[in-house]
Amino acid sequence: MELLPSQTQDGSFSEPEPEPEPKKMVCCSFIPSPCLCFKKVSVRRETAKKIEHVKVTLDQILKEKDDFNFVNLTPTPAPRREQSTHYVDLKKVHGLDIHRKTKDIVSKLMVDVGDMQILSIVGTGGLGKTTLAKLVYNDNQVKDCFKIRVWICVSDPFDVAGVARGIVNSVGLETIPPNTDQLALVLEKLEASVSGKKFLLVLDDVWTEEENKWKDLKICLQCGAPGSKILVTTRNETVAKMMGTVDDNIYRPNNLSEEECWALLRDTSLPGKSEAECRNFEDIGKKVASKCKGLPLAVIVLGRVLQFKTSLEEWEHVERSQIWKLEKVEVELFPHLVLSYNELSPTLKRCFSYCAAYPKDHRFHAESLIEEWMAQGYLGSDSGNGAVELKGRENLRNLAMRCLFQDIEKSESGEQIESCRMHDIVHDFALFLRKNDDNERSCQVCDSSLVSHVQEYRSLLLDYKPPIDGRDKSCQVCDCMKSLRVLRIGFHFPMGMETLIHLRWLDCSYKVSGYVSGYDE
Repeated sequence: MELLPSQTQDGSFSEPEPEPEPKKMVCCSFIPSPCLCFKKVSVRRETAKKIEHVKVTLDQILKEKDDFNFVNLTPTPAPRREQSTHYVDLKKVHGLDIHRKTKDIVSKLMVDVGDMQILSIVGTGGLGKTTLAKLVYNDNQVKDCFKIRVWICVSDPFDVAGVARGIVNSVGLETIPPNTDQLALVLEKLEASVSGKKFLLVLDDVWTEEENKWKDLKICLQCGAPGSKILVTTRNETVAKMMGTVDDNIYRPNNLSEEECWALLRDTSLPGKSEAECRNFEDIGKKVASKCKGLPLAVIVLGRVLQFKTSLEEWEHVERSQIWKLEKVEVELFPHLVLSYNELSPTLKRCFSYCAAYPKDHRFHAESLIEEWMAQGYLGSDSGNGAVELKGRENLRNLAMRCLFQDIEKSESGEQIESCRMHDIVHDFALFLRKNDDNERSCQVCDSSLVSHVQEYRSLLLDYKPPIDGRDKSCQVCDCMKSLRVLRIGFHFPMGMETLIHLRWLDCSYKVSGYVSGYDE
C-alpha cells in the first residue's frame, strides 16, 4: 500500500517513514559445520602449496641463471680464495700418512704408461690436499724425471685461457701477445709449448664439474711425450672423475692421529719454547688438539689462537669453548668450508645444514635421513612413483662426493650409501650456519636450548631423563614444540602428542643419553 505525505503543524508536508522490515529468524546451532572444520586445513594446504611453488620457482631461476651464464653485476663479498704456490716448509709437515701417500704418488708418476695419466687428490677443505701435492711436486725423484714441472692454482671460476696462459708462461718456450683474449691462439701456444715433451702439471684446487671447460685444454695437453702426468687436487670426487681419473689413481689424505695433532699444535702455538715449557701445556694442549679431529687446518687455526695466550687458564678457556663460537675459527677456518657450501644448490644446502640437528659422531642411516628430509619438505612433493626417494639418494651421494660426509658404508653392490658420518669440524660448521645469536628463544616450561633447536630445525630428539627439579620436561608437549615435523623419542610418548599437527615423521625407538640431543649439549 502506497503511503501519502502527512501534513505538519506549520502546514508543510513530510515524507512518510518507511515501515520497518520484518525481523529475520536466526537459528543458533551448536553443531559445527563441516566447512568450518576443514577451513583451517584448507588454508594451511594452500599456504604450503604457495611455499612449494616459490621454492620451485627459485630453483628454476637458479638453473636458468647457470644455463644462460648470467653474470651478477652487483659487487658482493666473496669467500677468500688464496692462490697457492709449490713452496713448502718440510719442518711443518706432520703425519705419517701424508708421507706414505707422497711415496705412493711419486712411484705412480715414475711409471711410463704411454698415454698421459691423470691422478687426483680428493678431500674436504683443510685436510692437506695441497700440502700433499707440494710434497710430490718437490720430490727429488720427480724433479729428475720431469724436466718440465708446472704448478697452476685453478680455483673458481675455471678460466681455460688463464690456465693455458699460465702453463705457457711457466714453460717459457712460447710467448703470448699481451692483452690477447683469443682462446684459440692461447691454446695453439700451449700445444706448441708441451708438444713432444714430458711434463708434470699440477692443477691445484679445481672446482668445475663441466667437462666442456676442460675438454679443449685436455686435448692440447695430450700432445706431450709419453709418461706425461697431471696431478689434480679437488674437494669433489665428481671433478676427479670428470677429468679422467680412474679409481686406482684417486688419493684421499687421512686425518692426523691425536699425537700428530698435538705435535702440529705445539709447533704452531709454542714456537721457540723449550721442552720443559711445552710439557706444562701438554695435558690441556692434547685436549684442545682432540677438538680438531685430525683436520690439519683446524689444528693450525687453533694453534694461532693459542699462540698469544700464555697462561693455562687461557688455554683451558679455549678447550671449554665450542670451536664454532671462536672468532678466529670463524675468520680463518670456516671460509674454507664456506667455499664448498656455496657450491651447493639451495636444496643441498638445506639437506646439509639439517644434519646439525644430530649430535656429533652420529652415524646417519641413509633411509632414515632421507625420510626426514622428505618430512621437512626439502625434496619437494611426493608424486607416488618413488622420485622423491631417488632425489634424496642423489642428494646424499652429492654431499658425500663433496667430502661433507666420511666413514661411508655402502651396500653389497657398492652402488648405494647405507650409512655415513659427518666430521666434527664439518658438524661445527653446520651449527655455525644455523646460529642466530640475535634472537633469544625462551619458554616457561622447556629448556632454552630445546626451544632454539625446535624453531631452527623443526626436529627434536627426546629421551627420558629423571627430573632434578621435580618437573619432568621430557613428558609434555608445549606451544614451543607446535612446529615440529620430525620427532625421535625413546621409552614413552610425551603428553600432548595430539597437538603436534605438523608432525610428519615419528621414530619411537630412538635412544640417546640425555633429554635433548644434537644442540648445545
